[in-house]
Amino acid sequence: MLKSLATIAGLSFAVAAGTAGADDIQPHQFKVLGTWSSLSQFKNYEAPFWTETLSANTEGQMSGEIVSISVMGLKGYETLNLLQNGVFDMGNMVVAYVTGSTPEMEGIDLAGVATDMASARANADAYRDVINARLAEQNLIMLAHYPFGRQFVFCKDEFDGLAGLEGRKIRTSSATHADFLSGAGATNVTIAFGEVVPAIQNGVVDCAVTGAIPAYDASWHEVINYIGELPINMGMAGLYANLSKWQSIDDVSRSALAEQISNWEDTTWTNYVTEENEGLACLTGDDAGCSKGDAVGMSLIPMTEADSAQAKGILQSHVFPGWLERCGDADCAGPWNATIGAANGLSIQ
Repeated sequence: MLKSLATIAGLSFAVAAGTAGADDIQPHQFKVLGTWSSLSQFKNYEAPFWTETLSANTEGQMSGEIVSISVMGLKGYETLNLLQNGVFDMGNMVVAYVTGSTPEMEGIDLAGVATDMASARANADAYRDVINARLAEQNLIMLAHYPFGRQFVFCKDEFDGLAGLEGRKIRTSSATHADFLSGAGATNVTIAFGEVVPAIQNGVVDCAVTGAIPAYDASWHEVINYIGELPINMGMAGLYANLSKWQSIDDVSRSALAEQISNWEDTTWTNYVTEENEGLACLTGDDAGCSKGDAVGMSLIPMTEADSAQAKGILQSHVFPGWLERCGDADCAGPWNATIGAANGLSIQ
């Protein structure tokens, strides 16, 4: 990770944080924007890093004051603008929410490509420099990536795998979700996460997409009975920074901060795999595997070979074309084919 940051920012991390004492690190307090305060990622990973871990590991020399978009009354897509304008130094946000001006970023987590966390991380690592080359033009840098978890389809009524979604109205949260589910014959509906439960109750939507832990925490089980095992994508998020701010930090302090962020990224990926498995256990009645509260009785619709085959077809027929259309004149296919595509035996023509 450090090599990637150094390359994009035009910096040298010759001084390793591990060799620098706290006396060599200059005091820094960062203004940080976090994601949704009610969700696990903010409570367990984002906020503790800036308010506890960073300070503890730099003997109080560096820390962050973090505020969630929930408290700020923001939707999330404003994150990069606020970083560009220097309102915040760092910011966390799901990639799908901040791709409006940078559609190339979608390539890190296209629907139908990765179905497990290990593949998703390898893809994100391979694609990081592609994103940062584009973000640097906007005075931004992605310092880390992390998952919001595999994104599943939750439906009120039973369905027969991916083919059974045809004709259903489904709440999606990203353009790549919409491309994928359109390919399955579903109708996409855009509503806020907090509006899903009443939308299901009122028949506005039949199904909705999110991760296991958010679904459990938001009590979707009160109105939804089924969850499909086939993940659409990983709900990738990023930790971004104002590039000028990042470059203005003295070399020793920046190196120490980069190492702490790299360690945080590793820990977040490792811990969230375990946490997501618990979320699935809580949703599907596994009391022994659920320490978050009472396990509930959603039925898991198994992923089949037919689902996998259909997903691969949708990737080629709907996901890739939809993304290229949003990219416009930008060369999205070339860098993607050379990185994620090469690693997964895929090619966008």
